[in-house]
Amino acid sequence: MKRLPCRVFALFFAWSLCGGELAPDWNTPLPVDPLVHRGRLSNGLSYWIRKHATPPEKVGAWIHIGSGSLNEEDHQRGLAHLLEHMAFNGSAHFPPGTLVKYFESIGLSFGRDQNAFTSFDQTTYMIYLPDPKPETVGKGLLCLADYAFRQSLAKEEVEKERLVVLEEIRARKGKDQRLLDKMLPLLIPGSRIAERLPIGREEVVRDATRELLEAYYRKWYRPEFSTVLLVGDLEPSLAEKWIGEAFKDWKAEGPTPAHADPGIRPYTTTRAATIVDPELADAQWMIVNVKPLREEKTLGDFRDRLIEQLGCWILNRRLSDLLQKGQAPYQSAYCSVSTWFNACTTVSAGASGTPAQWKPMLVALLTELKRACTHGFNPQELDDAKRAVIAGAEQGVRTEPTWDMRGWLSRLNGVVARKQLPMSEAQRAQCLLQTMPWVTLEDVDTAFRKNFAPQNRLLLLQLPESKDLPAPSEADLLAVAREAEQAPVAALARKERLASLLEADPGRALVEHDDWNEELEVYSAWFQNNVRVHVREMSFKKSQAWVQITLPGGRLLETAGTRCLADAAALAFNRHATARFDSVQLRDFLVGRNVSVSGWGEDDALGLQIAGSPEDLEVGLQLAHLLLREARIEAPALEKWREQAKDDWKERQRDVEAQLSERLSLLKGGGDPRFLGWSPEMLDRVTLESAQAFLDRHLKDAPMEVAIVGDLSRFRAMELARKYLGTLPRRPRLDAKLDGLRKLKLPRGPLAETVLVDTITDRALVALCWRGPDWRDVKERRQLLLASQILQARLREEVREKRGLTYSVFATLRPGEAYPGTGFFGAYSIADPKKVSDNITAMQGVFEAFLASGPTEEEMATVRKQIDNQLEVQLREPSYWLGLLSDLDYRGTKLSDVATLRERMQGYTRAEIHKTLRKYVKPEGYLQVVATPRSGAEKN
Repeated sequence: MKRLPCRVFALFFAWSLCGGELAPDWNTPLPVDPLVHRGRLSNGLSYWIRKHATPPEKVGAWIHIGSGSLNEEDHQRGLAHLLEHMAFNGSAHFPPGTLVKYFESIGLSFGRDQNAFTSFDQTTYMIYLPDPKPETVGKGLLCLADYAFRQSLAKEEVEKERLVVLEEIRARKGKDQRLLDKMLPLLIPGSRIAERLPIGREEVVRDATRELLEAYYRKWYRPEFSTVLLVGDLEPSLAEKWIGEAFKDWKAEGPTPAHADPGIRPYTTTRAATIVDPELADAQWMIVNVKPLREEKTLGDFRDRLIEQLGCWILNRRLSDLLQKGQAPYQSAYCSVSTWFNACTTVSAGASGTPAQWKPMLVALLTELKRACTHGFNPQELDDAKRAVIAGAEQGVRTEPTWDMRGWLSRLNGVVARKQLPMSEAQRAQCLLQTMPWVTLEDVDTAFRKNFAPQNRLLLLQLPESKDLPAPSEADLLAVAREAEQAPVAALARKERLASLLEADPGRALVEHDDWNEELEVYSAWFQNNVRVHVREMSFKKSQAWVQITLPGGRLLETAGTRCLADAAALAFNRHATARFDSVQLRDFLVGRNVSVSGWGEDDALGLQIAGSPEDLEVGLQLAHLLLREARIEAPALEKWREQAKDDWKERQRDVEAQLSERLSLLKGGGDPRFLGWSPEMLDRVTLESAQAFLDRHLKDAPMEVAIVGDLSRFRAMELARKYLGTLPRRPRLDAKLDGLRKLKLPRGPLAETVLVDTITDRALVALCWRGPDWRDVKERRQLLLASQILQARLREEVREKRGLTYSVFATLRPGEAYPGTGFFGAYSIADPKKVSDNITAMQGVFEAFLASGPTEEEMATVRKQIDNQLEVQLREPSYWLGLLSDLDYRGTKLSDVATLRERMQGYTRAEIHKTLRKYVKPEGYLQVVATPRSGAEKN
């Protein structure tokens, strides 16, 4: 189907309403994407193949096994997950210890390019191959086939891998896991799903035998339950033959078993419950109704889902309006109709906020649900919702041809899991064209009333466990709900809308100086107002374009008494408001346009990004122009930000990852207050006036560097830049004051600290680091990047696979940018608090061995292929160029270095890497931080 511009949607819509079209046949089956080649082998194995060249010369292959934790018997809870792990530990063609190493040798990175996951209804394995050569794809399919029916399940490997899985169970422990364990029996009472989380039971994993694993494997890994998904730069006819060859010997054993019934039943009464956890910091509401699973197979089903989508879109908009106007007790709120576990349809609404506001939050949610059910929606709201959905569909049609291969595989896997057939974005848009004219306001109102009627639902509240805030009983919650639903509600009035953002055309700026890098196709220019712009036209992602603006300053300008101002200032870039327009007006103006504007505060800058379709990018730049002249922080936005940040602070006090990060940051920065984590006292010092003044300083006086990247011609990009960026007030090219603020007094190592965390979660975190190179140390940071990739493999093999001390250990390199001398190089590991010393010893041993002899030639050959495989794709991605060019001059990056990146990465030698390693990995640069539960540390 050809591109469907908005005017086509509009004309079709208007014509249909005028009676020019008979209603479609709602029993028509939904169309199937003709570009997805589907087939089935004689053994029952299905396959879906799609030729897709984003990125070019790459192939991704997944195998979806249609069985997960749901099919486990009571004594098997955890076997599906353990079996997934065992796939990497020996099979017919890949003896134990060889599979990962082989695929690393051809350029793959374990975890990134080779991985798997287990869910309730599936176990899925994935591999991303470096080229589409027959031997490469054949090896990848051979690997998937071995996973499917040729696992060895050697006893000694089971013994080793169970330790890794037990550590994964530890790594997943925490507040969220505890809450989920309590929530599922309430949300889906009596179901198998509530008792069969895919992670598994510790006792089952600890006692699992090879025989138990073999029994599950042979029963549930069956060709008729499985689908191979292949997406990449290859011909489907060839791929079909390769799949047939790889899986021809897979034979199912015994009769086909019936899948277990999830046991989810629709609600028949209204209930309420409160669950608590001592490490939860906020209050969270869910109002849920579980209904039978709704299929989507016909055009009528599509229309029904569209009607529900429109109603939820409108209510979500209303909930957001209240928040932005400062009239909401919550920090966020939503409503949705969705599918859970591919087993039921749920109608839900929810909110989160500060615990003391749990009652007003419930009242606000129920009030808005009642308002919608009582008075319905108004025509303006439905028009907004339809325009938003239409705009999204149009953008989907435009961008689908260059969606990322990995995203395609994930999408197709979801379709398989839902037992549906794939539909293209063009077909989806066509269905929208057919159904949208036949969706009325009455349809949307009726469906919403039916879904959100105040009956047969669960009111579920999550609260911190606290003596100061006792958990309300079911009777308490139901009483609050009854009172809220008895209160009268009024209909909402139509809003007044902006006709335009700018009062007048801002004109066109002159280019003062420009240059063209022919090799990299980067155009750079200075405008007369001293704004620096870099443009790179690229169509790797069709119909997508980005503008990223860097305003130097940020947290660099903060002091001990003004912490948090950079992040407070950036609120104006996210909840857009100006001297003349409030955030609701500006957000409404963007409805139906495929463009977004967002911002952030970082170590030494404020950032602003515009992202969207090339056609709508100008509207985003108009808003950015307005914000860069007169952005305002709204008082409600600041107060909600402060409230949420305080709740986050409470949660971080009981989180080992957060506490380690904060302590390591403070060590890295030599105790400078700008490296301190936020505290309630810091947040309370931020006033609306101080935050606005901090923002104004950036808007008026900060230098500005801009990158424009994407599917937009250089000439069009510069036309927009001249109009909306070059006409901003003049500003300095450089801010000399900033350099003086970057100097830190860094302590000499070795430094080692242990942070005792008041947590009930039995998990510790270890960081071993050395001070590393800065961003401008180009050669050394690149060499240590290669070293970190090699160390990643060594750490995984030694600490995880051989010793079973952790599930997650990884090497890291972070060059210093904002502050010279703050780069670091090292590794992290999640650990059993009782085995922290063992983790440290094992990790240090890996570094010491590497430091003693450097990388081997075999490791160098592997890492060169891995890095080149990554760079081949990375250098094509607009996101890489956007990040690079938006602060190119500010960071001192040279395009000449970028031009030779792949070549130089291939040229570094063992000796060079070893020399650089010895320069940085030395006692005076050593930083070690352990974050561990206080109770466990005291016992030990």
